[in-house]
Amino acid sequence: MNIPWQKKAEFQEVLMFFTTVSSNRGHDLDPVRSLAGDIRMIFREMDSSLDSLCAVTCPDCRNNCCQRATIWYDFRDLLYLFFGPGSLPGSQISKNSQCSCLTDTGCSLPRSRRPFVCTWYFCPDQKEGALQSGLTKKIQKLKDLRSRMETEFCRITGESYPGITVAPMAADPGSGQ
Repeated sequence: MNIPWQKKAEFQEVLMFFTTVSSNRGHDLDPVRSLAGDIRMIFREMDSSLDSLCAVTCPDCRNNCCQRATIWYDFRDLLYLFFGPGSLPGSQISKNSQCSCLTDTGCSLPRSRRPFVCTWYFCPDQKEGALQSGLTKKIQKLKDLRSRMETEFCRITGESYPGITVAPMAADPGSGQ
């Protein structure tokens, strides 16, 4: 699987793109910023429930997703990070034998700064708890907001190029959309 923006120079180009677009479009991008703020709020609401769920299931896991999965920041992740928390990570996540953010005590990144797949994916041992706690409904809300944020970004930035239709990317992997 090809991970996008793996080279440092490519990732710096992404940063330059977002900085330039933000500078040129200013307040026009406020709807994108607002949606990113809504996403950030839902992450905060979910944080303790997700931590509790992971505390029960992850420490003794023998099939740890952080070790076996290939994880990266996708375009929607970068949109959220740039227009929500306000900064992009220094580089794309890398993987040798495991995710580069995995430590002995779990992920080194706060949940709101992780690739979204790290939040929406529930292993078989977590699915029932996620359903009972209402996390799956919040995940769907996040997916919807991420899609709207991307659509707004494409609509607003596409207005700079009359005659060109800018289509949003495909739905989040695993979203069922």
